Amino acid sequence: MHEAKNQEWQAGWTVPITTSRDMPVAEFERYRTVNQAVLDYARQHRLTRADISARSGIAAGTLYDLLKGTYRGLYKGFVEQLENWLKAEAEAALQRQVRVEVPAFVETPTAREVLNALVYAQTAPAFVLVTLGPGMGKTTCARHMAETRPGVFRTVMRPSIQRPGAMMTEIARVLEISERNANRRAVEVGIRLKRNGRHTLLIVDEAQFLSDEAVNELRYLMDEYGVGIALLGNEDLNARYGGVRPKEGYGQLHRRIGMRVRRLHPQAGDIEAYVAAWNFGDADIIRMLKAIASRSGALGQVAETVKLAAVLSGDSGQLTAEAIRVAWRNRGGENL
Repeated sequence: MHEAKNQEWQAGWTVPITTSRDMPVAEFERYRTVNQAVLDYARQHRLTRADISARSGIAAGTLYDLLKGTYRGLYKGFVEQLENWLKAEAEAALQRQVRVEVPAFVETPTAREVLNALVYAQTAPAFVLVTLGPGMGKTTCARHMAETRPGVFRTVMRPSIQRPGAMMTEIARVLEISERNANRRAVEVGIRLKRNGRHTLLIVDEAQFLSDEAVNELRYLMDEYGVGIALLGNEDLNARYGGVRPKEGYGQLHRRIGMRVRRLHPQAGDIEAYVAAWNFGDADIIRMLKAIASRSGALGQVAETVKLAAVLSGDSGQLTAEAIRVAWRNRGGENL
């Protein structure tokens, strides 16, 4: 049925369009060119009118009239929209030709430190503090922990989530708790996280956005319900809670932090392990990626640069050292 409808509507718009409908000649030729290009693309990829409508953002009825040449409005804007859509499709196809698989999780030495801290927080239970520099994989470690170990829940804070109420609402969302009453919702969160003979861990990513009151609410969850708590964030988080001696008023929380992991720059072993995980055989590519990983942004810079280089490699189907160099430069990096 799908194939029959596809053939029917494509056949309907293959009638040659020979009138310019009061369009300037150049504009009419541009329209005919994109019309044929869309038809060719639809045939090649077995797309229906609904498919093209969804991908191009043009309503199905309007699209049909455009391609049949019976549309009674202005063509120019829609022609540009179709051209841009075809260009985007071509660029995406080029990127897919360069087979680059982004490693889902790489157990670097620093990642192992973070995982050890998270396992400790879950089993003790305890409060742990993890502070890593940008691009060093704290979020990747948190996701890996939540995906591979039972009883681990990960929530992410943001600038709009600072106070205890907003934080508990977000935690309840992650735990799939629909209770609207704030007091009952907090109790439901605690009950859902309570150990009851099992090991549970709540990972709070981007915790630097939380107020001190919100962090104290997390301390209450650990004390009352026995859940492990892991605060992950940037150096601002460490400045508040990571010191050897507690700041005034932070004593109760400070004494509960059982383990701290703080690394602002990747270790040599981190760079070696992460670059090796990409499985590139080209020595020049490996050398450049190691250089990139040592810059600000660390391992995260490698992933973004490789993804851009895959696009820049064009239709060669192979990632090149030159594409890596150009991608890094386009992302604002200095010459390698």
